[in-house]
Amino acid sequence: MKAEREKHDISIKEKAVLLSYQTSSISQVEKKFNICTNVLYSWRAQYKKSGTAGFTCTGGEVLDAKTIKINELEKKIKESNLKLAILKDGISILGQDKKMIFHFIERHEKNYPVTKICMILGINASTYYLWKKQTLTEAKRKKKLMQEEINDVFLSSKQRYGCPRITIELKKRGYKISSATVARYMRELGIHIKTTKY
Repeated sequence: MKAEREKHDISIKEKAVLLSYQTSSISQVEKKFNICTNVLYSWRAQYKKSGTAGFTCTGGEVLDAKTIKINELEKKIKESNLKLAILKDGISILGQDKKMIFHFIERHEKNYPVTKICMILGINASTYYLWKKQTLTEAKRKKKLMQEEINDVFLSSKQRYGCPRITIELKKRGYKISSATVARYMRELGIHIKTTKY
């Protein structure tokens, strides 16, 4: 007996398609919605050509004209509202340099689809993702450097300097860092003040 093919309604298909445009991992979308690659790309092609009207209902019947019209209108309203929301939040960075726009996108990517923000602000999505990757790499490099400096100060003090003293020494070396960050890095490094036993 053949296993019954899992059926997906229109809203599920739309969610899968939109998510596939927002993430760089197609496999995660396939896993989340329990679909194969061919199915997902078929849905994307249908959506690109006709929006939700390109989908069929769960029983395989083509949507009637009234439903298609309603779906199209709902889609346009949804897209218009999304565009207005993004512009409202991003009006202050319009015309600014790319770095400021990239930071705006990073702050709001949990609220809006990245591809939509990029399109509305005139930014190439792949350029944004490249910047984000480079930024993360730079942040890791800076963190490693600071941890090395913290360890150096700690050992130079014969393991007697705690967070406040190490922070002061780092600032003398020209680094801008808070005591809270120093404390966190010390915990990650497993650094503890050497206590003297009497």
